[in-house]
Amino acid sequence: MAYTAAQIVNLVCQICNIPGRTAQVGQLLNVVLADYAQTMDLDVARKTTTFQITPQATIPYFWSLPADYLRFYDVFYNIDGTVFYLSEVPLKDLDRAYTADGISNYPDNFATDMSQSPPAMAFYPPPAIPLNITVRYRSQMADIATPETSNTIPWFPNQRVLIKDLCVEAADLCDDARKGDWAREVDKRMRKYLTMDDDKGGYSQTVQLGPRNFRQSGALPPSKKLGF
Repeated sequence: MAYTAAQIVNLVCQICNIPGRTAQVGQLLNVVLADYAQTMDLDVARKTTTFQITPQATIPYFWSLPADYLRFYDVFYNIDGTVFYLSEVPLKDLDRAYTADGISNYPDNFATDMSQSPPAMAFYPPPAIPLNITVRYRSQMADIATPETSNTIPWFPNQRVLIKDLCVEAADLCDDARKGDWAREVDKRMRKYLTMDDDKGGYSQTVQLGPRNFRQSGALPPSKKLGF
């Protein structure tokens, strides 16, 4: 059975011999979990959002993303049963893109502006008709409120890694000499976990052409009926 946040905090305090530091270790638990979300592409932290884009007078026009958006996994739309995936481009490519009259079309590129709050996404070419966009993305997972007393089970599933990594952080509170050994163990176990998390042994792999230079189904736009 999975440990709750409070159980993990208390266990780490016992391992590190710091029984009076539950509040600090609870804060470190949130720090460790936030770091996992920000630096690792974990499927367990993946979410999906959908929204409609429509023709706009301002080009490029930015649509707001969820506040917990970190980076994209897939961006696509569906026309008459055919799915079209979009390719990410840098904001500077969007800045120098042609924006005069007559460019509205079916978008095949997008750019994300993380400086906005919440983050925002623009599409190019701009949409000629309303389109429903689906965005699968890596999210910044929410902190656990007062983890030292919380019955919440942390979202990161490998608790063996989580507990030991929290010990590494807690070791700074008491100058525990075991920190180096724990850090090496965490690195070893995390590598194994990430390999399994990204395991693609269950299906065959194919080599794909770069989507920005080779459009799917040749050069046909989405306005054509694509059944192949």
